[in-house]
Amino acid sequence: MFDFGDTLAYELKEDYLTYHLIFEEVGYVTELSEFKKRYNEALEWLLAERKKGRVWTEETRAEFVSRILTGLKLPSQSRVISKMVEIFPYRVQLKAFEDVEPTLSLLRRKKFKLIICSNVSSEKNLRIFLKSVNLEPYFDIIVASGTVGYEKPDPEIFKIASKLSNTRPERMIHIGDLYEYDYVGAESAGMQALLIDRNGSYKGKKINVIHKLDDVFDYVPNGLKA
Repeated sequence: MFDFGDTLAYELKEDYLTYHLIFEEVGYVTELSEFKKRYNEALEWLLAERKKGRVWTEETRAEFVSRILTGLKLPSQSRVISKMVEIFPYRVQLKAFEDVEPTLSLLRRKKFKLIICSNVSSEKNLRIFLKSVNLEPYFDIIVASGTVGYEKPDPEIFKIASKLSNTRPERMIHIGDLYEYDYVGAESAGMQALLIDRNGSYKGKKINVIHKLDDVFDYVPNGLKA
């Protein structure tokens, strides 16, 4: 089971730049530095909400956009906000890491069941992201926090993935890039956890760490590395 963002693929552009372009696309032309300031204010609100347990969904995104508009003193029209929310996933620019497709391809050939479990606003958007980097066909099950109502590190989202795959947690491995969300979360649900650390950020930490995705073959049954 895999996380998505910064595990399998990464964004080529910071989020505030993507939002700025979307605002321009619907007719709200703003100065970039002022936009970034209002974006960061909305982000502070969002982080506070998520600390209270609020799950990031498409409805949350709409409120996030509305707060940026209010900060910029622009009209907060529901029709325009809905349009921005709808087009957002198509404007995100993503690139898969070079080791991803060969690793997933070999796992598929060896008949492993592949699952995505990601903190993302909706399954619909996650599918759009996967399609944009040509990875959707590799996955049997897609679990998006905004759709199921639980976010990592809550063990419930991992348990949902277990139930959907009809696989006991102790027979599952979750690979992600964030210690608290991916590693601790997976272990709390009874799964084996691997942390992918492409940049050496967790050097010296006594956990199961891989530095490139095909190192996962050192942890799956029978040592499948070819």
